[in-house]
Amino acid sequence: MEKTIKLSKERKKRVIDDIQEYFYRERGEEIGILAAELFYEFIIERIGAEIYNQGLIDAKKFLEEKADDIYGMMK
Repeated sequence: MEKTIKLSKERKKRVIDDIQEYFYRERGEEIGILAAELFYEFIIERIGAEIYNQGLIDAKKFLEEKADDIYGMMK
């Protein structure tokens, strides 16, 4: 089952704004909302699953380390 990344409307708008800001600051290009949203969708489609999976891997590692700490405290 493939997970998709879903952001709230407000968060997605902030990301779109950030993309527009990035293009202007780093490339001197002004892009519209549609172009920024299409870029956002492209990135999510291409690497969203990998980002999601890495978050799960990191969370699993963290929990395993904490479980090891608890077992180490046993007498």
